[in-house]
Amino acid sequence: MSWWLTDLPPYASPEHGEPGNGAVDLVLRGVIAAWPEKMDHRFWVANTSRIWTAIDAGTEACQTSALHTPQRLRQAYLSDVFMLPPIQLIVRKDRLDKLPMNANGEVQFAALRPARLVAHPRSAL
Repeated sequence: MSWWLTDLPPYASPEHGEPGNGAVDLVLRGVIAAWPEKMDHRFWVANTSRIWTAIDAGTEACQTSALHTPQRLRQAYLSDVFMLPPIQLIVRKDRLDKLPMNANGEVQFAALRPARLVAHPRSAL
């Protein structure tokens, strides 16, 4: 069985190419431990874009943390094994005015790194 893993703390935190201690990782470890037959489980760590490109190209593997979208529902079978809250951006009130937004009030994520608003990918503003 082949599994795609993503690095999306605290939900998924692969360690050395295998499931780590994220919430989804722990569920996956439980699934593997309860697998009814002996099977070799392989893991690939990649970003979401690469995973869906591979699935679209016909790669047969399970993805452990996919959000349902109309496009993904056309590409693959999605099962609700583990429900997660949506990913959210949390910003300190004193930095809110520095957040790059468009006219609709949507955050322009591509502008966050160049503006040096985020010191580290896993740190909060």
